Amino acid sequence: GRSMNTTVQLKLKRLQALRADESGVIASLEHLSEFHEPSLVPHEDRRMLRGAIEQRSVAINEEFLQQFDGLSEKLRAVESDVATVSSNLGEALSRLNAVKSSSRVLIEHVLGARQSMRDNEGRRVAITSFLELFELSESDKAVLSSQPRPASATGASADEIDVDSVLAVMKKLGGLSTRALDLQQTGHQAVGLELRADVSRWEEKGHHTLYYWLCVRAHELGSTHNEAAGGLPKFVLALRALRKCAPLYSACVRELAAARATIVSDAFQMALTIGGAVRPIELLAADPAQSVGAMLEWTLAAAQCERNIFARLLVAEETGNGSMEAVLSV
Repeated sequence: GRSMNTTVQLKLKRLQALRADESGVIASLEHLSEFHEPSLVPHEDRRMLRGAIEQRSVAINEEFLQQFDGLSEKLRAVESDVATVSSNLGEALSRLNAVKSSSRVLIEHVLGARQSMRDNEGRRVAITSFLELFELSESDKAVLSSQPRPASATGASADEIDVDSVLAVMKKLGGLSTRALDLQQTGHQAVGLELRADVSRWEEKGHHTLYYWLCVRAHELGSTHNEAAGGLPKFVLALRALRKCAPLYSACVRELAAARATIVSDAFQMALTIGGAVRPIELLAADPAQSVGAMLEWTLAAAQCERNIFARLLVAEETGNGSMEAVLSV
């Protein structure tokens, strides 16, 4: 009996799983009603069985719809969330594209700046090379800028001036002036004029330094020809370099003449009173002829010495050869 009940229950479950409104189910029920005799399955029972099956099918469908109503709400929530995420991703994508575009522009600017730096470095090297050809170095400018005050005010002497360095810088200035003139004649007149003006400014400082040194050295050459001749080579070169500045050159020549006159006058006073290699001339006062003869002899020797000194200066100046060997060979 239990096996029969289980079989019937299984069949009933299968029947409940079927949809009562399907054509196949309806046709099966009709065939089932025709198969069983009225004495076995009463007509009322058959009608009740069919209604129960339909009610069960309707209940199952309603439960199915209720379950899917919650799922539908969740799916709509998920769809809304997905739409929000999609919108956020679109905004993030637009921002990334903007960042990409900005990065590209930044990279272009960096590359342009790097190229500009290379170009500027090339210009700097070119400018440095140009300045080396047309401007003095800082050490050369320092040589011309260090102008001592007059010796009477400081107690200094001309030895404080490195006249060799000053002459070397003045020679370099001559070359700079020539190159600036060539630059001016090749069409760059404004640059050439500016460079020549700068060269003239430094030459003026060098001329003042040489003028001071020459004026001081003119009084330190010595009272005799041999002592004076020892300092002539540098003196000649400095005087020749000063010749480009006519006012200072004329003043220096006058100062040199006054200095030599003072030195000769002092030397004559010493020869009269103190003497040197020979007796003082005053000791010959008892014999006027001998005294005058000694004076004339000393004056002739002094004049010859001064003539030799100025001859060496003038020869070097007139020939334009101011090299040390030419000065020493006169």
